[in-house]
Amino acid sequence: MAEPNTNPQTIPETQSPPAKPAPDYIAALEDIRAIAQGVNDQHRTMTWREAVDVWEQAQGASDERARAAFFVHIGIATTGECLLLDGVEDDASV
Repeated sequence: MAEPNTNPQTIPETQSPPAKPAPDYIAALEDIRAIAQGVNDQHRTMTWREAVDVWEQAQGASDERARAAFFVHIGIATTGECLLLDGVEDDASV
């Protein structure tokens, strides 16, 4: 009698690999600040938004809500980003 395949490296087709956690923008504040101040491939200063884009590319991930929370944290959030965090964008009365 053949034994069942119990190889732990085999992922069943119905099971997806674990999701990558959202990047922690606030914890990376100093890294993003360094990018903005010229510690980047282009060796030029950047806006915070440009630096976040560069940092996201390096991380291979982005998260709209976490990015918005970061911009609120550093004081440059747009009205749209604040609304995203408040969940108001789904409210038709706005």
